[in-house]
Amino acid sequence: MRSRLGAIVLLAVWIWQMTSPDPGKPAEPSEPMCMVWMLVEDLGALVVYQVRLLPRWPPPRRRPRRLPRRRRHRPSPRRPPQAAEEEEEEQPPKGWPDSIHTLLDPAACVTLFEQVRWAAGVVCPRCGSRDVQPLDRCTEAGLQYHRCLTCQAAGHPDLFHAATGTLFEHSHLAPTQRIVALPSFMQGESALEMADQLGVSRRIGERWQRLFQAVLYQQRPQEPLTGEVEADEIYHISGYKGHPNGLEPPRPPRRRRQKRRGRGRWENDKPPIVVLVKRGGPIRLRVLTNLQKDQLRPWLLAQIERGSRVYTDDYDIYDFLRQAGYAHRSVNHSAGEYARSSVHCNTAEAIWSLLRPYLRTFRGVSKVYLPLYVAVFESQYNHRHLTTWQQAGVLLQRLFQADGTEIRKVVRENAIVEYCQLQT
Repeated sequence: MRSRLGAIVLLAVWIWQMTSPDPGKPAEPSEPMCMVWMLVEDLGALVVYQVRLLPRWPPPRRRPRRLPRRRRHRPSPRRPPQAAEEEEEEQPPKGWPDSIHTLLDPAACVTLFEQVRWAAGVVCPRCGSRDVQPLDRCTEAGLQYHRCLTCQAAGHPDLFHAATGTLFEHSHLAPTQRIVALPSFMQGESALEMADQLGVSRRIGERWQRLFQAVLYQQRPQEPLTGEVEADEIYHISGYKGHPNGLEPPRPPRRRRQKRRGRGRWENDKPPIVVLVKRGGPIRLRVLTNLQKDQLRPWLLAQIERGSRVYTDDYDIYDFLRQAGYAHRSVNHSAGEYARSSVHCNTAEAIWSLLRPYLRTFRGVSKVYLPLYVAVFESQYNHRHLTTWQQAGVLLQRLFQADGTEIRKVVRENAIVEYCQLQT
């Protein structure tokens, strides 16, 4: 800036010298001279402006900018802590037991347990002999030990009790807990609710729920249906969900709900469920991996007696029934036909209105365990004429009839797919 200002000053001086008249000559005004003087005045104003822009020397000392002081927070005088006003949660009355099984008489439960196991008398679970000798010893649960004299003579001096060979053989549940678990399971309660009633952890509740389900699946009725039988099928959306020890899904998790077109299969997480209903009688349910004839036909032929009247919809999977020796009649749902006199499958379709709410209670059933839940529903429906407590007695009787060692191994190794014989 200083070099520029110096150049302007030199230019102004040169113009002034060139335009200033001689002292001996009179001044004669002319137009070019006036323009030059106007230019000189403008240059002078510019010089003054540039001089004002020059920094002062020495520069003035500036005070450092002070930030506003923050007011220190003065803590208020401490007050004595006051109790927080919390709403008092309603509690059960004093002396209320933690679980219902503590109200039962252990001795009465042991007597009931042994009475159901040996309704026709004490029998050796190894050889089936009735030549047994009761002992004065009892288990921790209160079950009395027995000795089989026949096995002792054969070199097997093992003792047994009412739980030997059953699911309860190595169980630490008290007899009162075993009795309470039966009606809780038959009511369709979840594993967590059953565990709360027994006073055990959720893991133990889930294990016993799986054991009971496996027994009911193993003890399904196999007698063929006769008379008027209806058949129908649905596709239940059920993927790899539920138990953390379930099978690893062979696909990435889906980003949206299953809306694939076509009929369901095991591969697309929509396994089919087939129902057979005898009008006014029991039902038969089966979970399949698909509805091909190689899976459906053998099961239908085994569950329906030849010569029975079978009513279905217009699905062509049932067309073989007429050639197989059945009086097959169907209704055409595609044409809006749902009943033609006594030809309909409304009874079978009504089963789905009961099965779907039952499965919805458990909040997402894995397709690996879907056959077990369906077997429990089948047992409940076939014993609908009994109360829940009476159904619990039927369940206890089936628990004694089942092979406890095999079922415990299946549940422990999580071999449900092989146990249910699903052709995956």
